[in-house]
Amino acid sequence: MKRWLIALSVLFLLTGCAKSVSNEAVSNPDRNIIKNSYLEQKVEILDHHTRYTNGLLEAMVRLHNKTKDFQDLEYRFIWLDSDGFVVEKEPWQPLTLNGLETTQVSSIAHSPNVVDFKFEIRQKQ
Repeated sequence: MKRWLIALSVLFLLTGCAKSVSNEAVSNPDRNIIKNSYLEQKVEILDHHTRYTNGLLEAMVRLHNKTKDFQDLEYRFIWLDSDGFVVEKEPWQPLTLNGLETTQVSSIAHSPNVVDFKFEIRQKQ
């Protein structure tokens, strides 16, 4: 009987110490990064949303050109695991925003280990 209680106690102790794995997107206030202050005056990141599609994280970011001039830009998504480590960096994608235009860009992670993302935007190189 004592051995059974000791074994059960050890099992509960180990279960309490186990790391839990979640499939929910992590809230990260630093996920939206504009690469320079000059661009920050011209383009605004309005909001972002995430959802899971077939077990993979999908992210959408809405952008607004605050000027009447068109903006030649590049953006990319950086996919992160639950510890904040980079799983994948997407290549830079071109984006042209017309004057005062609002648009959205989205992407889907390629790994089920991804639970968060960062979004980077810069002037076209």
